[in-house]
Amino acid sequence: MPQFYLKRWAGQDQRLERYTRPTPNKITVRRSFPSETGFEVNLYKSPAEKSKSPQWFETEFLQHLDNHTALVFEKLNASPPLNLDEEEHSILSVFVRSMTYRSPEMLAALKNSGAREWQKVVDSIEGIYDTIKSSKDPKTYKDFIESVNAKNIESSVINIFPRLFTSEKVGQVLNNLPKRLIDTPDHTPEFLISDDPLIRTNGILVENGHFALPISPRRLLVMAWKTKTLDVISQQSPTELVTNVNRWIVESARHFVGARDRSQDRFIRNRFGSDPKPPISR
Repeated sequence: MPQFYLKRWAGQDQRLERYTRPTPNKITVRRSFPSETGFEVNLYKSPAEKSKSPQWFETEFLQHLDNHTALVFEKLNASPPLNLDEEEHSILSVFVRSMTYRSPEMLAALKNSGAREWQKVVDSIEGIYDTIKSSKDPKTYKDFIESVNAKNIESSVINIFPRLFTSEKVGQVLNNLPKRLIDTPDHTPEFLISDDPLIRTNGILVENGHFALPISPRRLLVMAWKTKTLDVISQQSPTELVTNVNRWIVESARHFVGARDRSQDRFIRNRFGSDPKPPISR
């Protein structure tokens, strides 16, 4: 989870409450820095890379994306919110899309899906290998297959991730979605955060299709296929809205739930990880 994002839930001590479930029947909580929350060492490591760092996807793509998105979030969380320009809308779209994959389970599903597609392509070229190979490729299709291992395939799949997240076609759809920011009053509970904070329907170009993402403990970003969906969501009472959002976030958690304080301790303990959502790529 991006640290700039988690910092929105940190208190004056620069920490947030981090709930985890080390065993199926045990929930623990401790006050943690954002840098100690929501990470896995070498999650994005690309094996078998010779021309660039094994961590290139994180250092050359995700860190740049997060740096730009942090500035966009500053504008969205301003009082009142500031309008985004076209480039900032694009940055937000890429970030939202990336949030569907930035967990170990979601990333593994994406890798597996990519590996299956890779295999389909490789199988399809068997009969034409001799006509499409370059001087640097193995002499025969059999030699080519024998030269490839799982690390090569994984690296090949990771290499397409930036293009997947920045797809112009998908990006334009997300850029054009009607958007709304919804603030909640102080007398309601705050929005929570977890390793799966992006609320989503099964597809966006469908009836009631939408994304929703807390961008701070008191502000929710909603993107929908149709404006009437934004109206329906906005018409919920503040308490109902926060409860629905937090139910998704806590029930979807696999690794952690974050909060600014422990006022929702029972809510979190009763629901932690009870309904983890399946990866988009399965």
